[in-house]
Amino acid sequence: DIRGAFELFASVTTAVTSVGSWNPASSQVRDVMPPADLRRAEELGCVADISGILMRADGEPVDPEFQERCVSISLADFQAVPRVIAVAGGAEKVTAIKAVTCQDLVTELVTDHHLAKALLGAAQ
Repeated sequence: DIRGAFELFASVTTAVTSVGSWNPASSQVRDVMPPADLRRAEELGCVADISGILMRADGEPVDPEFQERCVSISLADFQAVPRVIAVAGGAEKVTAIKAVTCQDLVTELVTDHHLAKALLGAAQ
């Protein structure tokens, strides 16, 4: 049951998740959002999503109200997960990865050489 799943979030020790990019658009969350929520997220500066959590470039959450309506882990519960393995590929996701790492949401990144080179170039 959903309530039981939500109660388990506090005991998660490892999460494996994808990171979605909003510009350019490469996000499963973005693809299924209702048009009004999508517009609002874009207006509020969404550049990434991780586990359904919408993020601005500075790593701050975009729309806590939207998050409350989602059947997914909360930002607070996600931040408490000790090990988060993010999976993302393609140089176009550099802004998204930078956003989710601003808040130390990711402990490890599995990626391809295109994104790795873009991240290293952005760090210099």
